[in-house]
Amino acid sequence: MYLVPFIEHRLLVYPANLQPAVRELEPIIQVNPLLPASQCLPNPNSLWKARFWKDDLHLHVPGTVADFRFPQFTVTNKSIANIPVDVEGADLLYVALAGAHSIIPAAAVFNAAGENWTLSFFEAVNFGAFVGDPTKTKLILNRIVDEANRLKVKEVCICECGTAFRIMKQMSGSQPFEVSSITDVHERYIREGRIKLDKSKWNLPVTYHDPCQIARNGGVIDSPRYVLQHLTVDYRELSKDPRYNWCCGGGGGLVAMGDDTHDFRMKSAKVKSDQVKETGAKILATACENCHAQLSDLNKHYGMDVEVKFLSSMVADALVH
Repeated sequence: MYLVPFIEHRLLVYPANLQPAVRELEPIIQVNPLLPASQCLPNPNSLWKARFWKDDLHLHVPGTVADFRFPQFTVTNKSIANIPVDVEGADLLYVALAGAHSIIPAAAVFNAAGENWTLSFFEAVNFGAFVGDPTKTKLILNRIVDEANRLKVKEVCICECGTAFRIMKQMSGSQPFEVSSITDVHERYIREGRIKLDKSKWNLPVTYHDPCQIARNGGVIDSPRYVLQHLTVDYRELSKDPRYNWCCGGGGGLVAMGDDTHDFRMKSAKVKSDQVKETGAKILATACENCHAQLSDLNKHYGMDVEVKFLSSMVADALVH
């Protein structure tokens, strides 16, 4: 399965045996962030209705007999990820980014925990907020709020995206559902004994970068550390007080501007690179897409000699089945 993010503001989902460049073919799911949920349902006329490759990760599309694999992701050997979509009465609605990296590891953990969950049809990030447009910010926010209320879920779980979490947590108003970060949910699963993690999976020194929007703005500071205590025996803090950790230097969508901001981002964030090097860690975890991209750029530019990882992926890869 290829997830091709936002071609003309759409999330296009194609079968695994096609190259994503083949765009004249009908996708299985076509999501337009400017349309209501009723117009963003799985394509009932899709020709791609078959069952493929039993031992790979699959996506099942309700309303079809399709069950497509994600060939580029293997969370565990011969692991099957059932990804429910549009399930009324689910306890948890997961709102992901446009990409298998944001969906597959999360699905593996939800399924391992026995969660009654469903995947949102909508991309998590609020691009209205990025461009400073209050009208579009509210429109994009309301898509997810309306979807959550239509499905009668108890909790909306936001993926590893700082802006997406802040907007949903702080701007959605009073709702009949809770809003949680995926890191909070993983902490809860560990505390309740719903998942177990193998510490030997990550046997190198690990440190963690606190995303500004999720940590200082959103208050998610203790949860990642609780998770990391169950992921590794050698966790090293970047700073004495996480509330005063350095920004990665790519926030607010700055990193998304790419090469145009590269020199500025590298110069302004040298202090972050020095901070990481001082820990002696070999794995640098974080829980934000923009932070991951910026830290990866810093790693190449300054030779930090670390592997930059999403915390949720580390949890998925360490699951004990």
